[in-house]
Amino acid sequence: MTEFNTNKLNNTNFQGKISRAASKAPKEIKTMEEHIKKMVQDILARAEREVPEYGDFAPVYEEFKNPLRELCATDFMLKITKPPKHIENHEKKRYLEVIAYKLPTPIKSTQIIAVGEKEDILSKLKDKETLEKINKVVRELSENLNDV
Repeated sequence: MTEFNTNKLNNTNFQGKISRAASKAPKEIKTMEEHIKKMVQDILARAEREVPEYGDFAPVYEEFKNPLRELCATDFMLKITKPPKHIENHEKKRYLEVIAYKLPTPIKSTQIIAVGEKEDILSKLKDKETLEKINKVVRELSENLNDV
């Protein structure tokens, strides 16, 4: 019969310290401004890779859950899309949209904040004033959802 050493079954070396992996875990984003800044950084990186200068492409978007209880919207999204084919110069034009959702009901409110070619949209995303504008727009869109 095999004998087990019951004294060392749970041999952990805990000395009251946090492991290196846990200490390097990313901080949780808490404020609306931090969410918007991260969303703009993420969509900028994706847009440089995924949005072509000319022609069709799949919409590129980033989103986050609403951290503020006083706003009606549950989710916010920043999206780059191509305009419909009946729009003049539609092959090169791009839209930068801010969208607010009120889930679980399928209600959304949308506002286009920039129109232009790929370089115009990228420069708009790099502009510091865009963060302030998006912050203002998400609050307006949430108020629109509250009226529905």
